[in-house]
Amino acid sequence: MRPRVKQVENGLIAALGRSQALQEIRWMRSELLKDDGRRDAGGADARLESWINRRTAGEPLQYILGSQPFGPLDIITRRPVLIPRPETEEWVRQLSARFDLRARGRTVSVLDLCTGTGCIPLMLCHIWPRGQVRVLGVDVSADAVALAKENLEKNGSNGNEADFLRGDMFDDRLLASLSEKGKFDIITCNPPYIPSHEYAKLSKSVKEWEDPRALVGDYPLPEDRSRIEEIEADGLRFYSRLADIIPGLLVSKDGMAVLEFGIGQGSDVMNILRHLFREAELWKDQFGKERAFAGWT
Repeated sequence: MRPRVKQVENGLIAALGRSQALQEIRWMRSELLKDDGRRDAGGADARLESWINRRTAGEPLQYILGSQPFGPLDIITRRPVLIPRPETEEWVRQLSARFDLRARGRTVSVLDLCTGTGCIPLMLCHIWPRGQVRVLGVDVSADAVALAKENLEKNGSNGNEADFLRGDMFDDRLLASLSEKGKFDIITCNPPYIPSHEYAKLSKSVKEWEDPRALVGDYPLPEDRSRIEEIEADGLRFYSRLADIIPGLLVSKDGMAVLEFGIGQGSDVMNILRHLFREAELWKDQFGKERAFAGWT
């Protein structure tokens, strides 16, 4: 190891704390071994030094490495598209366990709104049997849709149908277009839900890198990021919109919707959506925090 690498490692330790920094450096080294194989050590050290400097400057590790594990998938990650979180992976597993595919006796259709990298519908494709699922992911961001299609190409769909398109869930023209496809058996969504007053408190690695349209739960957002903190948004705008559009998109019998929300928002989300479903629950994540609304028609 070159002395310069040791020096930048110490800088990352100062920024993140020793335990976290050393863990991330191990992940970087592991990725370099996969990428570089038997290349010269000097080249690997140069890349490692560059990666550590980027991480010390606040860039998310997932953007530096270019991927994030998500269930059985290796999801491509790229700025500014939202990085998949383990809390989301947890409720996708719960959904796959709670929805009985065999009872349908036919292909099940899934609509994923605010799809981002496409991790949610693609994970369902890989958890459930071949030929049993048809998924459609929608996002307002052209960057997100392009990345979701890359993830489909990289990971495949396990013999299931998968597609992604650009659309704004606040645009009635999108709803009309989706309605032409028929109603869906499952609707999933990890919408923006951070209140505007909390946006300023986000870590630099989140606020300065990930798309605020995927973070802040208001619509529309000002183009100038510095003005986001000036608006008064409780983070619930997307759930009110979902309450408006779900009846026109979800089958009225034996349908299911699972929607992620933020810490402390469970009661509000339940109040907004409960009337649409015969049964509804709040699911906890692996850390014991309420994280997702689940409703059955």
